[in-house]
Amino acid sequence: MKTGKKVIVLLLAGVMSVSLLSGCGEKKVVKNVSSSQSYLKDLEDGNYYVYHVDDTGTPTVKQVCFGKANFDQGSTANGFDAKRVMWYKEDYDNIPTLYAGDSLIYYTNSELDEKFKFERFFDYGYTIGLCNLEETDSGRYKISTKVDDSCTYPNGDTDSILRFSNDSVIVDSVAGRSLRAPEKDSTVDTDKDNKYASIYEALQRKDATISVTPSGTINGLAKNGNYDVEVYEGTNLPQKFTFAADIRAFGSYQTTTSTNYSFDGDKNVITIGIPSYFNSGYYNINGMGMFRYVAAGNSYDDSTDFNVINQDPDDAKDSVSYDSSSDTLNDSKLSNDKSTATFNVSETGQLALQITFTLKDGYVDGDGLPDVTAVVTYPSGGKSKEFSQNDEGLYLSFNADEVGTYTITYYDLNARIPEVSVVEN
Repeated sequence: MKTGKKVIVLLLAGVMSVSLLSGCGEKKVVKNVSSSQSYLKDLEDGNYYVYHVDDTGTPTVKQVCFGKANFDQGSTANGFDAKRVMWYKEDYDNIPTLYAGDSLIYYTNSELDEKFKFERFFDYGYTIGLCNLEETDSGRYKISTKVDDSCTYPNGDTDSILRFSNDSVIVDSVAGRSLRAPEKDSTVDTDKDNKYASIYEALQRKDATISVTPSGTINGLAKNGNYDVEVYEGTNLPQKFTFAADIRAFGSYQTTTSTNYSFDGDKNVITIGIPSYFNSGYYNINGMGMFRYVAAGNSYDDSTDFNVINQDPDDAKDSVSYDSSSDTLNDSKLSNDKSTATFNVSETGQLALQITFTLKDGYVDGDGLPDVTAVVTYPSGGKSKEFSQNDEGLYLSFNADEVGTYTITYYDLNARIPEVSVVEN
């Protein structure tokens, strides 16, 4: 049995993002700075930035990026609204990435609004510049030709759709394939628990067939490919266009509002907390621009899934069910739950940590809960160690050879509350 326990004070992360629409390259770019103060002169009043310290210890800031959108910059969604679409071309490279250890900061001279809205956007990949296609009674798709409806990428090749005199036209085929809605699954009630089902169906079809997403964009196209599109106005002979799939499309599908922030006195900014249950994804903060969030590690690649739905643990109890015959928790809707905590190391050396767990009020233990796994990441982000199971919970002995803030990432924590103790080896 391990002895000499001392409880570590954990700083649970908690921050959210908001939605926005704007042009990135026209505003701030990354600025290398030599001190915590000198970059302040480059920050725009009322805007948000990702603060990062590189391997040389040099701090950098990069402004969130708005791109193009079919809604006004500064506006935010109230809940699920797939019709809100953001587009990027070359400016996709201007979206800043927030890794573990980075900060989302905000600077203003005005009265501080303490509500921070994170609007999560689903990454649909590359497409042509059309959005908000609507299914018709026959299973075809129509699109508005009204400029004010913002159904085309601004000043792009698809603006040719706007020249028709009818208020809407039928987009009948793409690349010679008929564009039709899939047969509806009568077992899915999209107005209730399964409102995201169609989004996941679209994701599964992404690389398979040409289809329409919940945001009315066209899925299944190859980056930079040229596609023939056949459009009908009334019953007149079809008009044929060729459009380039050179636009990366994102559709709004989750919002979260947070009041979690802290003053950073030596920088004259605030740091906005990212909620610990946030998965990797694309988030628009208070309508001012997008940032890319990587929940664990310091890199990402084409295999990284940025579309895993967030599950707020405060709402989890309402979304799970109980088997009255065994009184065990049915946890099918809580899989992939994740949270983080941090602790500081002021002196290097061997360190052993023991994690024990208690259940939140109202929950019962049972086979329905998957095993918790946990990983500790070093301050530099370059190394990580995984905890192993023992009789008390999770245990890890490792060489803490870096001074600074370490991060513990929990997977499948669900209704359990962790307590971390330092133990003697």
